[in-house]
Amino acid sequence: MSNGTNSATFFVKSDKVSSRFNDELKSVYCLVQAPSADAAVEVHSNSHGLVADEIIPVEVGAVNDLIGPDEHGPAVREDPPGTISADTAFRTIVFTDLEDSTPMTERLGDDAYVELLRTHDDLMANCLEANGGLHVKHTGDGLMASFVSVAKASNA
Repeated sequence: MSNGTNSATFFVKSDKVSSRFNDELKSVYCLVQAPSADAAVEVHSNSHGLVADEIIPVEVGAVNDLIGPDEHGPAVREDPPGTISADTAFRTIVFTDLEDSTPMTERLGDDAYVELLRTHDDLMANCLEANGGLHVKHTGDGLMASFVSVAKASNA
């Protein structure tokens, strides 16, 4: 996947997907880099035979933040021919949230709330580091993180 100026990155979403491994699977998102949304749909169709139900343009940086690098480099890259990666793009997404943060801020005061949020962030940073998680973004009163497995996310 060349990251040249003549290409863009898209998630191509296909709904009503059947899977012999997961009866509850509803949608599949494929990461495609192509010169246009129409080209992304064509690549997706030719690769999987799946109909694209939605095309979602994404920033390469956001994809790399969510999926994270593997042993060969960033998630969105052009691998040399013959490179085989054991990693997949499947991720477990975890959100944390300080429940009722507005009333909590009113009760504690701004300074105490900011300190509580710092403590939360420090604890989560340690959990992410210990369990191979990636901090994707802050949500204001929590964070969004991704993990390569449910087990690692549960351990965090």
